[in-house]
Amino acid sequence: MTLITPPPIPSSAYSLRVASQIGYLPQVIVFAQQALTDLDVPVSLRYEILTALDEAVTNVIKHAYGESDEGTFAVHVWREGDRVVISIRHCGTPPDLRQIPPPDLTSDLEHRRVGGLGIYLMQRLMDEVHFLTYEDGSSETRLVRRVA
Repeated sequence: MTLITPPPIPSSAYSLRVASQIGYLPQVIVFAQQALTDLDVPVSLRYEILTALDEAVTNVIKHAYGESDEGTFAVHVWREGDRVVISIRHCGTPPDLRQIPPPDLTSDLEHRRVGGLGIYLMQRLMDEVHFLTYEDGSSETRLVRRVA
């Protein structure tokens, strides 16, 4: 889906921008954990939300910029009523969901390909998962979870 312009991030959002390198993943998770705490997200939901965020950020790091570690991405976390929203925005290559095969959930582990469960996990853990591409060339993964 291509939109004209990225929607604004609320001024109340917690925001972090980091280099698209796997070494920054722990910093992103600690940042989001603190934001979820500050936003009064129940402890019982935080692990699932953080797991989905870990998968989304890993996808950006591994796939949006390919072998290059020159890119950056921004993570924004905010609350909209009874929902928490997490946005991961970047200017790398957007995911082509048509090229991602459905996960193999039936074969023995030793016969499954490595990887391929990230989007499945995000969709199972969150109420909404959106992959958005904008006219300016930026992309966003938006995760939404009801928390009340």
